[in-house]
Amino acid sequence: MASINEQLQLENQGNSILNSAEEDNKVSQMESILAGIGSGLIQIPKGIFSLGATLMDLGVDTNKAAAVEKWFDDLTTLDEKAAATTAGKITELIVNIGVPGGVGFKIGTKLAQTALTSKKAGKYFSLLIKQTIK
Repeated sequence: MASINEQLQLENQGNSILNSAEEDNKVSQMESILAGIGSGLIQIPKGIFSLGATLMDLGVDTNKAAAVEKWFDDLTTLDEKAAATTAGKITELIVNIGVPGGVGFKIGTKLAQTALTSKKAGKYFSLLIKQTIK
């Protein structure tokens, strides 16, 4: 016969490690991950336009930033689906940071290569007079 401790362990095996919001969730893990990709891509222009509208609000005292935020929030339901699971949230974050970061790295690499090529060719811009450079 099983001891009380063994019976309690068997009963607790069915308990989930998910929080209550994730247990009642109707969005699958894969759907949330795919929504995270789409939502992350939408968040990139949202941030750019939101920053522009906020700066315009500071200068002209309009209320355009709130309107821009509302428009992007009402655009799709991908952000809600991405926020339904932890995997969707992480995917959204990686896409939101990784895509602009990758583009920035590519541009930076090209600028560095151009600067090195110009330096080797002697056409590199310098603020110093050539006579002082040895």
